Amino acid sequence: MNQRFFFHPIDVWLFRDGKPFSAGGDHRAESIFPPFPTVVQGAIRSKELALKNIDLTDKDAIRNAVGGPSDFKALRLKGPYLAQQNGADKVTRFFPQPADAISCDVSKHIIRPLSKPERPSPGLKTNCPTSKLLGLDEPLTKGESGLWLSEERLLDYLDGKEVIGIPSNQLFERENRFGVGIDSSQMTSIEGLIYEVNYIRPCKNVGLAIEMSGYLNWPDRDLILFGGENRAAEFSRCEFSIDFSIPEIFPRQFKIYFLTPTYFEPGWIPGNWEKFFNGKVELVSAALNRSEIIGGFDMTQSSNKAGMNRPSRRFVPAGSVYYFECERPVSLRPDLIQNAITDFAPEIGFGQFIVKEW
Repeated sequence: MNQRFFFHPIDVWLFRDGKPFSAGGDHRAESIFPPFPTVVQGAIRSKELALKNIDLTDKDAIRNAVGGPSDFKALRLKGPYLAQQNGADKVTRFFPQPADAISCDVSKHIIRPLSKPERPSPGLKTNCPTSKLLGLDEPLTKGESGLWLSEERLLDYLDGKEVIGIPSNQLFERENRFGVGIDSSQMTSIEGLIYEVNYIRPCKNVGLAIEMSGYLNWPDRDLILFGGENRAAEFSRCEFSIDFSIPEIFPRQFKIYFLTPTYFEPGWIPGNWEKFFNGKVELVSAALNRSEIIGGFDMTQSSNKAGMNRPSRRFVPAGSVYYFECERPVSLRPDLIQNAITDFAPEIGFGQFIVKEW
């Protein structure tokens, strides 16, 4: 049974990026927001262990209860999504500005998609393995950074309409705090070890929403430790304002907008699209932002911090848009976990997407 929950912080949140942050290293810790699915699944599985009263020093008991780093047992997650509560139990989700957006009016935060993909001008040389590029005849004005689209506005945008985005500071603020390194043996400050941490403070009624299945008997409302420094958050059940659906048969020309980050072993594209689609598809073009590095920790390993580190991977970020042509009929493979397009952890929310005709 699918359950949906809304999380909001008691104070602030810290969701660190993939850069190392330790004494004597980089003095500033940045926050990624929304956090990666790996962060949320860690919090969810830790809460499940607490609800089941599992001894956290018993590694075998942890594996039996919630699995390991790549074995999620029954847990299935979608999200996390930036969201705002509308009333008692309804939330509206917000998604990052699509990577193919251009600005129409920066002062009013109006954006629109690039025109349909066109063949490159004669004589143009590129190492792009596809036959077409996006919008070569467009006056290229990069879209304003940091805009977010509500569920409804995102669907309008993907239908080719101009939309008004919401600046990130209307949904959450970044708050910097300073600290000093402490010698734990003497409980004194360490000279020269001043650091800065970038926290996230969501605006009123703003938090994170997820969809979850596989864990039973969760309370309707409770507290949970979330993100860096195990900051407390409260969660409650919710419903999404709009539910996205994937068509049974894809249009002849379709585009995919990634709602969550995705990972492909070779880089920004998979080795073979047929592992995700029934039928032949051709990637025409793609618009994506800089890759995101995601690592994490494995609680079932040694208590030594170095031994608990998971391998880091480069992900295609949420908001990326891929354009395809196909010979109909084409559909999504029925054996995909959670209908996700990703080579990594579809069980916990990577590779979620929307399909639209172009």
